Amino acid sequence: MNERADRDRETPGAPIAILSYNRPHLLASVLESLLRQVPQVAEERFHLFQDGARIEARHSPETVDACVAVFRRLCPGGVVHEAERNLGIALNFERAENYLFASLAAPVAYFFEDDMIVSEDYLRVMDVLAGHAARSDRIGHFAAYGLHRLSGEEQMAASGQVTRMHHAWGYGLTRRYWQRQRPVVEGYLGLVRGRDYKERPDREIRAYFERLGVLCYATSQDAAKRVAAATLGAARITCVPVHGKYVGVEGQNHSAESYGLHGFDRTVFYPGGLHEIAQPDEDRLAAMVCADITAMASHALLPAAEGLGEDPALHRLVASIYRGLLERDPDGSGAQAMVQAMKGGMPLHEILAGVVSSREFESRFRAAAKAALPK
Repeated sequence: MNERADRDRETPGAPIAILSYNRPHLLASVLESLLRQVPQVAEERFHLFQDGARIEARHSPETVDACVAVFRRLCPGGVVHEAERNLGIALNFERAENYLFASLAAPVAYFFEDDMIVSEDYLRVMDVLAGHAARSDRIGHFAAYGLHRLSGEEQMAASGQVTRMHHAWGYGLTRRYWQRQRPVVEGYLGLVRGRDYKERPDREIRAYFERLGVLCYATSQDAAKRVAAATLGAARITCVPVHGKYVGVEGQNHSAESYGLHGFDRTVFYPGGLHEIAQPDEDRLAAMVCADITAMASHALLPAAEGLGEDPALHRLVASIYRGLLERDPDGSGAQAMVQAMKGGMPLHEILAGVVSSREFESRFRAAAKAALPK
């Protein structure tokens, strides 16, 4: 154990990793929101894992230096871990996890990127969810960003509930679960190591996921961890109230247009302060795992369907979704709403995720999901 790890181990509270690349202005916003937590968080808990520069001008050493300077200015008591070369997000996450869980042996840790600002209660809610995860092997990753499309009133009505985590933003996990998921994630990292992350071998990665028994079209490191959760029968959860707002308008996954279509620009923080969150029961967690597996499979099997534009074709697709996922014919109003959502530009995978997150889907498949999951 090196001297720095010995010192960091003494800091109380879950360590907080912030993974940064080339957006110092966004990094500043994220840090400022994390430093406004109530109660105030010790700066020593923050660890910046700064990736190295790339050849392109916008990924220059100067940009990397600017990110480090932002962190040191706003969080002088924090710890900087600079990569000597460009690793890519997958391997940068790997070194962050290895440091916090292996070197520090932290029982739980939280991970942020430079694309989500948070409410002042975010980390307190995370601590509650961490307690739930510590008591259940059925909980893998957990987050407190909530359901960003809900109004304040809708959030208040469901303030004590958890739901399925759709995005890997501002999440935490226990060291115990990290150790469980490592074999699956290591298999993925073996396929991306030594390559530019943007040029990862998509076909090989999808074949690897399929050998694990999971159909998944996405090939990101987030997808690999989602597949790992599926193979372990672990739910990825978030509270319903919104404590995080995604601000990655321009980046790897979104453009200004898609940012607006997803409704991120209309996110409303939960208006009610700190709230209780009930420990989810095993049936509920099993249903969420089943929903996640089904959503991944549906997205993998229908990647070309997002280009459909004519009403008859869309109605046939909607009928297939209802019959395949809910085992019934579509109702008129529900089918028309789904068609209009598709015509309005909502991505197919989001529509499918909404269906498999519904109470109807969960109640229909809860018993089967619980029986099929690993014990």
